Amino acid sequence: MVIAISTHFTIERIMNFILHTWQLYFLILAGWVNRQQQFVIEYLLTENPTWGYDRVQGALASVGYHISDTTVGNVLKAHDIEPTEDRKRQSTWATFLKAHWDVMAAIDFTTVEVWTKKGLVTFYLLFAMELKTRRVHFAACTTTADENYMKQIAKNLTDDEDGFLNDKRYLIMDRDPRFSKAFRSLLEQSDVEPVRLPPRSPDLNAYMERWMRSLNDVCSWPPSHRARFGRDRGNRSMSPALRPAI
Repeated sequence: MVIAISTHFTIERIMNFILHTWQLYFLILAGWVNRQQQFVIEYLLTENPTWGYDRVQGALASVGYHISDTTVGNVLKAHDIEPTEDRKRQSTWATFLKAHWDVMAAIDFTTVEVWTKKGLVTFYLLFAMELKTRRVHFAACTTTADENYMKQIAKNLTDDEDGFLNDKRYLIMDRDPRFSKAFRSLLEQSDVEPVRLPPRSPDLNAYMERWMRSLNDVCSWPPSHRARFGRDRGNRSMSPALRPAI
């Protein structure tokens, strides 16, 4: 009886049980799961919310990280990342932004009313922002932002040489009809996915909205009157806001 028990509970099995239960903490203390490996695991799990432990383990193995699926699960728990099913069901806008922060941009219109020889004219100003750096690109200034004009803007933004969206994967936009299906299709052809926000949800594009408010405050001349006199006057009124942003 003693021999059977001692054979069943060997030192190797006891150690395996301990390592299985406390694997993450033992491995971190021993330096076997370093910070780089933890970062890769966290990135894969947040970037791919439908992936399970086994798939992450396989992806790690393909780049030379041989880590068990249990370790993947422990890293997930340590970083407060929900299990696969919960991530599918509870993925939030904040999680989406965090997962794609480096390749995310936003775009939006504002208007300026200018007194010209022909009377009061509304100019449409289009700006794009790189969310990671808050870098702002003045994309267009026009009185007729029709579909053909916007198609050309899409081509400019995704130009292979100097397009503002060259290294971006997602472009946040509202439901403005000027962001037409043709405009969005041209973006998709350059591997930039349009992210259309629900109606009346400015908080989901908070960085761009905040910058637009700052721009409008700076451009108001005088503060109680929005109309400018002549196109040059409108351009000069915007310059103080654009200089620190671009």
